Amino acid sequence: MTALTGVLLPAVAANKTRKQRAEDNKKATVVRKPITETKWKELLGVISTGATLPTALKQLKIYPSALEAHLSADKKAKSQLDDAKIKALRATWSEDMLEDVLVSIAMGATVTQACRDANMAGNIETFYRLMLRDPTMKEAYDEARMIQAEKMAIDDIIEISDETENDETWDGKGNAAAVNRARLKVDSRKWIAGKLNFKRFGDKQQVDLEANIIVDHAARLEEARKRKEAAHKK
Repeated sequence: MTALTGVLLPAVAANKTRKQRAEDNKKATVVRKPITETKWKELLGVISTGATLPTALKQLKIYPSALEAHLSADKKAKSQLDDAKIKALRATWSEDMLEDVLVSIAMGATVTQACRDANMAGNIETFYRLMLRDPTMKEAYDEARMIQAEKMAIDDIIEISDETENDETWDGKGNAAAVNRARLKVDSRKWIAGKLNFKRFGDKQQVDLEANIIVDHAARLEEARKRKEAAHKK
């Protein structure tokens, strides 16, 4: 048995090695083929269902270099791939959910708070990914933030400043802690509003400085234009 085993095992191992090598060569031949139109549509379909790109490539036996070649050869391929990824992200959110989150943000909520209020706390990362990939979504988010700046700089500050309930302690003395807290709230909202909408709520001196710089550049360009015209006349 020992002698027989000693003779047969190397041969079996050699056969397995050759078989595995043949399978590897076959696989390499398949995955390195150019991506056909049918295969490309299949890839986009898999991506749009939520699969990651590496998973989709493995599932369809597409070699990464073949994908790179296809993206380089077809100018529309990159946008088609991005659209498929956006479609997968959109599948998690309905239009009503997105609107609820954006309205909450406009009213002053953080993204985390807004997603929780919409019962989408588990999809906060997806929300950010959608903003990064979908220009329309990013535009809507920026608009919500601009509205938030308006609310903070006007409505919130007025409400905080007019609040008098905690101005005095129980014994009739001035409540310095409450006043300081209100001042901090106002200052925080002024700072945030200035960052979100600098032209409208930013520091006036800085805005004037930038305006003067723009005017100076315009004046210099006009002077340069006049000098050029004068040189041509000569």
